[in-house]
Amino acid sequence: MQLNSGKRDVPLSASVDNSMRLKKRAVLSGSQALKAKLVGQMPLSSQSKNAASALNDTRILLHYPNLVPARLIRRYKRFLADVVLLDKTSKIELTDQEEVTVYCPNTGPMVGLLDGLPNTRVQLSKSDDPKRKYAYTLEMIQIHNGDKLVWVGVHSALANRMVEQALTLRWLTELGDYDTVRREVKFAKNSRVDFVLTAKADDGTVLHEKYVEVKSVTLALESSCSSVSRCAVFPDTVSSRAQKHVKELTELVSTKARNYAKSNENVSVAIVFIVQREDCHMFTPSIHYDKQFASLCSLAANSGIQLLCYSCGLTIDESSASGTVKLLGPLPFQH
Repeated sequence: MQLNSGKRDVPLSASVDNSMRLKKRAVLSGSQALKAKLVGQMPLSSQSKNAASALNDTRILLHYPNLVPARLIRRYKRFLADVVLLDKTSKIELTDQEEVTVYCPNTGPMVGLLDGLPNTRVQLSKSDDPKRKYAYTLEMIQIHNGDKLVWVGVHSALANRMVEQALTLRWLTELGDYDTVRREVKFAKNSRVDFVLTAKADDGTVLHEKYVEVKSVTLALESSCSSVSRCAVFPDTVSSRAQKHVKELTELVSTKARNYAKSNENVSVAIVFIVQREDCHMFTPSIHYDKQFASLCSLAANSGIQLLCYSCGLTIDESSASGTVKLLGPLPFQH
């Protein structure tokens, strides 16, 4: 199978390693889900339990209470963008409105998301913090994928918040069972992993620890395969940081395995890719943009690391100037 990048075709292996397939596991019952503990190993309150029950019906990962529509003019210096604010219908520019500089929370080149400049519709959030230099933050970009208009989330750090929500409510069943969730856990000299999931026995003994790293995905490439029209890809440029994370997590698996070989503890690792768009049908590490990262992912999979990908749907309610991000489900992983 090949992916069309716009510059050249990207070859992909037609076979999928059995270890890379998303394995369905038994979904926790509603009563079990309500026993979930919040991040930081704090138990759920009654109010939180009721909220969790309601959210389980819709699988909402994130809610934007106040969004500001705008037209994106340009993006520059990685973290900055210029926009013109629109009215709530997202169609009419506010009178006498000058260009506004906003914060762009995405370090990558945002390949495929800026083709419509200077007429690209975007959604912003606004901070009331007077200490902030830029009051607005770029949250979503609307693109046309060749078939339809699609909202794409560009706030990379929010992928961690989405996964935290999903972990708290036990929505990512492929990760197995666990009792507590810890954030930002140091595991190497200068590195932290996004989450550590811990399963414990009744006496508090640690039975299993799973280290979970999260990556935000925005790029999609068309596929020449008729059965799969669009493939999510990460990264969209060479990422030495992402390479470093995969290397260290692969080393962690082998080191922990040796250290715990004679104990009852068991350690595993998962890398979770969150696709902040709804129009993809599968996922692959980017051979075209970062061949080294793709190679490291293959080595990681062969070392027993879970490589998982989940798709999200972003919805805008213009009448209330709000938005939601919903978990759609896992995507097949190709490498």
